[in-house]
Amino acid sequence: PLIQQVVKTFEVTDQRGHRFQLVGQGELPFVWADPSKVEMILNNLLQNAANYSPDGSTITIEARTLDHTNIAVSVRDEGEGIAPEHLPQIFQPYYRISAKKDQVPGRGLGLYIVKKLVEMQGGKIWVESEVGKGSSFTFTLPGLKG
Repeated sequence: PLIQQVVKTFEVTDQRGHRFQLVGQGELPFVWADPSKVEMILNNLLQNAANYSPDGSTITIEARTLDHTNIAVSVRDEGEGIAPEHLPQIFQPYYRISAKKDQVPGRGLGLYIVKKLVEMQGGKIWVESEVGKGSSFTFTLPGLKG
């Protein structure tokens, strides 16, 4: 429900006509996470996807169970993608690579903060990207152990 709420709110405020596709496997297990922090993580990833994707393109949010306990959430865009040589630094503070960096507001702290928020909750985050095809940012959160 939290993911759906964040996506719905973001969809209403998006001014560039993106389509938001929510993909899931039904009911997910409860996770050990601060809802406000998860909201911050998702908002940042959605904002980056919207900023670096063509107007009207699709942004896909996928939530799935990894091992009957932990979950993974991915935000995938159809944007410009990230060259392989930049991937190791993408979560470093103040690191910005896009040719659009002068057009997109920010200081290069968003992904650094997202990484810290994910790690503080016992999760991991990574990115997969292909130049010209887009990027997929995935983070995990630990599930509640019965």
